[in-house]
Amino acid sequence: KEKFDIVISSPSKRAIMTANIISKNKKILQDSRLLERGWGNNEQDGKETNEEAKIRFKYFLTETVLKYKNKKILLVTHGSLMKLAQDVIEGESITRDSIDNCTIIEYDKNKQKQIIKTSIK
Repeated sequence: KEKFDIVISSPSKRAIMTANIISKNKKILQDSRLLERGWGNNEQDGKETNEEAKIRFKYFLTETVLKYKNKKILLVTHGSLMKLAQDVIEGESITRDSIDNCTIIEYDKNKQKQIIKTSIK
């Protein structure tokens, strides 16, 4: 039921499908910085550390907020990146909420959050 000015998704097929369901086929921008973390066997084999993923998300978020100031933005990403994104937005000292597939975490300009559990599976 929400209306979004901008929809940005991870380029993975499942994220784009989710973005289409939520945004009712509005134009979806894709950004690889919203991809799931790299889960290689070690740092030399493509594994991305939590810190690297947080930095990637922080750059994305800073750029996006500046570019789309005063717009309502929908970001569609993956569970482990969402947890790290909460660290970036809220700070690392908070207790993390359980994030199920298709959970919506809404933040306002004051970083106040609302968690919405959906029935989309």
